Amino acid sequence: INPQGWPVMMWMTMPALAGGGDRGAALRSLAHGLERKPNDPWLLIAQAQVAMQIADFANALATLDGAVAAAASPIERRPAFYFRGHANLDLGNYAQAIRDFDAALEGQTADRAQFEVLIVDDGSDDRTPEVVGASGLARLLATDGRAGSYAARNIGIRAARGRLVAFTDADCRPTANWVRSG
Repeated sequence: INPQGWPVMMWMTMPALAGGGDRGAALRSLAHGLERKPNDPWLLIAQAQVAMQIADFANALATLDGAVAAAASPIERRPAFYFRGHANLDLGNYAQAIRDFDAALEGQTADRAQFEVLIVDDGSDDRTPEVVGASGLARLLATDGRAGSYAARNIGIRAARGRLVAFTDADCRPTANWVRSG
């Protein structure tokens, strides 16, 4: 066991403890960990995950901003951007959420020229089309109104240019080998 790996273990276990109902114990444990290792990105990410479980998205976002700033490597930054994307999404910061999710895909071991990112807008009433169009990070597609996730996925499948198709969703965290693994 790596004695330096305890922050990663807490990152993996504390949100699950909180999800089981003991959010207070999880937050106390994470606060204790952060006293021992201030600004550790893994502990900050776990703390933000617990904050998101209690719908404290503003606090989660501030904590995740700290995790992104403290991250020393892409491996630490990707999950921070991923969860920050969710916090921004829940706060209605759609433009930033798209940028965060794209940053979570950065560092894929597959060459960016080997895959494309499609976003299917299922009748949003925000600035999604404008933001995606301006970002150049993805190709925007749209359903006819609110058709639902299955219709959106089918539109994405029909428009995809590659021979493999992969989806991310609210409960998916793409690892660095996600695209390459197929």
